[in-house]
Amino acid sequence: MKRILVLGAGKSATALIDYLIERAGKYNWQIMIADRNKSLVESKIEGRPNAEALELDINEPTKRGEEVQKADIVISLLPHFLHIHVAHDCVKYKTDLVTASYVSDEIRKLDQAAKDADIVLMNEMGADPGIDHMSAMELIDDIRSDGGKVTSFQSYCGGLVAPESDNNPWHYKVSWNPWNIVRAGGSGATFLMNEKKYHREYRHLYKECSSVEVDGYGTLSAYANRDSMKYKDDYELENAHTILRATLRHPEFVKGWAAVISLSLTDDQNAFDVSGMSLNEWMLIASKSIEGSSLEEKLNFIGADEIALGLIQFLEIDTNKKIELEGDQVPAKVMQKVIEEKWKLAAEDKDLLVFHHDIEYEQDGDSKQLESSLLVKGQNATDTAMAKCVGLPMAIFTKLFLTEGFKDLSGVQIPTMRSVYKPVLEELKEFGVEFKEK
Repeated sequence: MKRILVLGAGKSATALIDYLIERAGKYNWQIMIADRNKSLVESKIEGRPNAEALELDINEPTKRGEEVQKADIVISLLPHFLHIHVAHDCVKYKTDLVTASYVSDEIRKLDQAAKDADIVLMNEMGADPGIDHMSAMELIDDIRSDGGKVTSFQSYCGGLVAPESDNNPWHYKVSWNPWNIVRAGGSGATFLMNEKKYHREYRHLYKECSSVEVDGYGTLSAYANRDSMKYKDDYELENAHTILRATLRHPEFVKGWAAVISLSLTDDQNAFDVSGMSLNEWMLIASKSIEGSSLEEKLNFIGADEIALGLIQFLEIDTNKKIELEGDQVPAKVMQKVIEEKWKLAAEDKDLLVFHHDIEYEQDGDSKQLESSLLVKGQNATDTAMAKCVGLPMAIFTKLFLTEGFKDLSGVQIPTMRSVYKPVLEELKEFGVEFKEK
């Protein structure tokens, strides 16, 4: 019997847990699902066989190590900064690991140790990053196999809300980790455009967006995502004059969020005591570097327009509503509480995940363009498109790894090799995750 250890049972875990449990009997798996909140795990297991709930504090190294040692493979759905602790355990006990998070510098340093242990640390196996990598590499490899040369690569992804559930002026609701939403883009972004390398600082990121027309949806705004340049080697884009990976949001969203950032409301460094404060009092302190004694005056000072004012007023941060936190808190933590309430998915709300690739290439002396798009809609606030697209790639990879294996796959990896992306993408089609090209 193979033992699969799943760490974390949050928003993105539902589809993964269901997939593994539904196949556990066929493949003789034992699914162990660990979370600090054991009752949350039990609600997702629903008493089904071959699955067991564990109460586990990931910061307890002895208990964590014991569970990793007993597992054949670990799937980590923990916050990205906790993966490194699990990865060290996996190297120590020679247990394979799968995550949906970007490869951190700390994880990358474990490459040789993982190879020496003959294990794989598979990262970026989710939606974005994950499905975007695999679908992009399939297109790029197909172009190359036909004798083409990629000259421009632009890739976009965004977790949005389905039109029928879009009932707030931000056109956005929380379908994934709210802390990551608040801090999205915090490290700025780097990309290549027409042979020129650009870097966008966080404070400018949402102000300098491009427009993208997505087939089957319409016009969205895109802001550059992290360091696109590192994928020049990963995707073998040595001939490309443009390399951009970007995140999709509604035009109204980026305008409002740019103002939120300018007011320092997403600051994750400068904590102060918010006990007993109203949101308006908190906002005035957090944005003290901006002239003005009211939200409207401060927004006027930074040049924000009426649309931004209306969006931020919707969040009620200029009201006497009390903050539901105590003690010293960084502004970003208060902002997280705000969006969790104001952008909450109602029980029957549907989210929407949008992917879009725009590739230019040369073939037989001609310049050509290929667009590939995917829209995935959730069913409700539990069975979301986000959970489906984050969880299923990890689950499918785990099944393939345990049943068929991948020859010569070891060390720190992302899913850009054909032996991995081909079968994963093929099975994703069975769940309605299939790109349309034109």
